[in-house]
Amino acid sequence: MENYINKSIKNGKLIINDSVAHDETDDKYYEFQMITGNEIPVFLSCSKIFLDETEQYVYDVNSMICLSELAKKKSLTGDELNILIESVCSCQEMIKSYLLSPEGLILDPDFVFFERSKKTFKYAFFPWDNEDTYSSYTKLAEFLLSAIDYSDEQAIDMGYDIYASILNKDYDLSKFLIKDTEKEVTESIEDVHISIDTEEKKERKRLNTFSVVCISINSLIFILMLTVFLWSRRLFFYIFHDIKTVSFYVLIISVLLYFPVMDIVRKS
Repeated sequence: MENYINKSIKNGKLIINDSVAHDETDDKYYEFQMITGNEIPVFLSCSKIFLDETEQYVYDVNSMICLSELAKKKSLTGDELNILIESVCSCQEMIKSYLLSPEGLILDPDFVFFERSKKTFKYAFFPWDNEDTYSSYTKLAEFLLSAIDYSDEQAIDMGYDIYASILNKDYDLSKFLIKDTEKEVTESIEDVHISIDTEEKKERKRLNTFSVVCISINSLIFILMLTVFLWSRRLFFYIFHDIKTVSFYVLIISVLLYFPVMDIVRKS
């Protein structure tokens, strides 16, 4: 029995009416269980209800705007198109991960939704959708050609490349994505390097300050000892007692001077 599917939006809900009832005996029912039993980020949450002996599949699209309405408000730039295609690629990955049928992904621009709060697109997955993959992707590609900003060279290139790929039944759109990941990683690494360099400079400055202070103090002590010695040897030996004491002080000063001086020489 052929199923007749009707899609509509009402009160913040996408409602899909199916003329055919589906239960656990249906070959694709496990797919419905997969999308309702798991929180899959790119897919709209779904539930099944019965109304007038008809199955209704209800998707929450509250506070979202559909792609067709979004395009009416403004043309899609290259960056916005990139976000859209990135979300389609995420859907393809989820379909493979959860062993779903590609035909279940609804790409009709009237039923692809943009979630403003998360700045991402979300999709309805309906296992029994009666539109084949080629028709679904072609409809999306044709829509994008009418929706892109033709003053944006990036958007034009992406739009026509995607269209040509889909006409050839090549649905791998990941090759058209503009990869910002490498740029972000590079910027992150540069930030880390800047942070490390800054800390090293601070540490070097602290060490240099310490070295200068040590040299200054030891130099003052040495100059004081020399001044006293030159002015009055009797007073000098009175203060420092004997030659052994003097030698001891000279040795201490030499040791204290050695490390700061060598540190400055090493860093210069």
